[in-house]
Amino acid sequence: MALWGEIVMGLDMYLRKHTSVQHFWLAMMEGDPKVTLTDLPFVDEKKIIALVEEVCYWRKVNSVHQWFVTNVQNGEDDCGSYNVEVEELMDLAKLCMAVHGHYLQNKNNHGTPNKKAKEFAEETLPMMQGFFFGSDKYDKYYFSDLEKTIEMLNPLIEEQLNEDNGAHQWFKYSSSW
Repeated sequence: MALWGEIVMGLDMYLRKHTSVQHFWLAMMEGDPKVTLTDLPFVDEKKIIALVEEVCYWRKVNSVHQWFVTNVQNGEDDCGSYNVEVEELMDLAKLCMAVHGHYLQNKNNHGTPNKKAKEFAEETLPMMQGFFFGSDKYDKYYFSDLEKTIEMLNPLIEEQLNEDNGAHQWFKYSSSW
């Protein structure tokens, strides 16, 4: 466990949802856009233009990072912040479900994937090598990370597909190590 101020090296990955206060307010309300904050008296509520929520966090899930680098970041692995479309999140979730489903059919009683599961994972959602990027083994922890990714992404996707409140929202992916 890291102590406050101690540097812990590793691949940290974030998906953040941005919601435009102005677009929402204009679509749903009358008057000036406003967010009410009672615990932050030093923030001018009238100047807030967007809210940002961290909706997904991964630690050393390098296969998911590799997917973002390849499919969202145009191959640039530079710790930048990149817009992510809902359709792209759907593509990632589908890949994770396919690989995880294949694993469930090709594992032993202890959760160890067999050769077919490992080969399918390597072909479909390959890992990325990197300093402090975590394990490079297609083991039960790799598949557990995919299951957690599915559990995080599916509610976000469903929320966006059913969005009916006029909110203007977008996603951004970033990483650091």
